[in-house]
Amino acid sequence: MVVDSPKCTSCLLDTQPLAPFHMRLSGTSRDGESIQLSTAKCTIGSAPGSTLRLRAPGVQPLHCLILRGPRGVVARAVAADSRLNGVPFRDARLTPGDRLSLGPIEFVIETPT
Repeated sequence: MVVDSPKCTSCLLDTQPLAPFHMRLSGTSRDGESIQLSTAKCTIGSAPGSTLRLRAPGVQPLHCLILRGPRGVVARAVAADSRLNGVPFRDARLTPGDRLSLGPIEFVIETPT
């Protein structure tokens, strides 16, 4: 059964365009490369349908979600080896300078431009 609730959907979706969100790769052969996310919801993992596909041993098919909205950016860990600033987490707000580790891959959160 599918339930569609316009009231609930409207509280999640914002009609305001979101500024791009930037992360920089750290500790890989592509060290320093900037990644720009422009969608409100980004799936990160090794699965072919991921918004940001990471092909590395230790990256799960769905490793993490990044959700962006008018109040900020939140990461939701799906895989157990997701860490924020070296600490395992479930849901956490991302701020510039944070280090998001997904398996062997690390990103440094940058200030949106």
